[in-house]
This record gives sequence, C-alpha cells and structure tokens, in this order.
Amino acid sequence: MAELASVKKEPVKADPAAFETEKTFKLSRPLRLTGEAAPSVREIKLRYPNGGDLFALELPYRSFSRAGEIEVKFNGQALADWIERLSDRRLGRNELETMSAKDARTIYDWIVQETNPGNLES
Repeated sequence: MAELASVKKEPVKADPAAFETEKTFKLSRPLRLTGEAAPSVREIKLRYPNGGDLFALELPYRSFSRAGEIEVKFNGQALADWIERLSDRRLGRNELETMSAKDARTIYDWIVQETNPGNLES
C-alpha cells in the first residue's frame, strides 16, 4: 500500500495591504482651510472608524421606533465630531462649516454605512 505524502497546509494569513485603512472623498467644492499653507483642498481622507471611535463619540444619527415605523434623526454636531476625529487633516468647525452640504451628506452616509450593524454580511 503506497503511503500518501503528507501535505503541510500553511495557515492563511491576511494581507494587511489588502484592507483599506482610509477612504478618500473628492469634494464637489474646495474646502477652505485656515492656518495651513494650502488655502483650500479638493479632497479629504478619513480613516475607517474603529471600536474606539464608537466608544468615544455619539453616532451622527439616532433611530427611534414608533408604532412600528423607524424614524432616523440626523445629529450634525456628532457628524462634525466624527469628521474631525477621522480626518487626515486638522479640520475644525470653521473649516467644516464651509463644506458643501452635498459633501457633508456623502460623508454622513459613509459613516452610517460603516457603523450600522444592519450592514454586516452574514
């Protein structure tokens, strides 16, 4: 009886480079900066949120269930906190107030997607 050659299987290792660590947002209008050499930027990068962010910040939305319907309320102050914390730049409230509503909404939608457990794949 011929012996089968034993094949040693190496554990599969995740390639850290395969995981995205940040998301780049191309802005519809330049964002004016204060205190930097560049007067404005056309894109910002936000790192992907982690557990520490969830523990430290209030979510930029609140969900309520009333009479079988779900109501979602926007929390603008919390959105600004998230953008400030996740941004690759030092963005303060002055800069964020010059951001277009369209860009702020795009970032809001992304944060909701990244923090909503209903979006997890099974």
